[in-house]
Amino acid sequence: IDDFNADFDFFDINFVPLAGLVESGNFTAVPLATAQWRSTVVGGNTIVELNTDADAAADFAIILAGIHFIDDTNFV
Repeated sequence: IDDFNADFDFFDINFVPLAGLVESGNFTAVPLATAQWRSTVVGGNTIVELNTDADAAADFAIILAGIHFIDDTNFV
């Protein structure tokens, strides 16, 4: 995503199916949602990874151009 703005844009992950989540692998549970997330900066881009099951591995990722501070308020 080239034009993400943390003040105005949100990740809608309500479509993600629940598969026995437990907090694991440095993921943070999304309030009132069915996934866990973590973000890292790699090569000047922000990578938001989502975990939808009980393991410690990311199931998919979203790459944001640039460095962004992501927190729970960015998820709906």
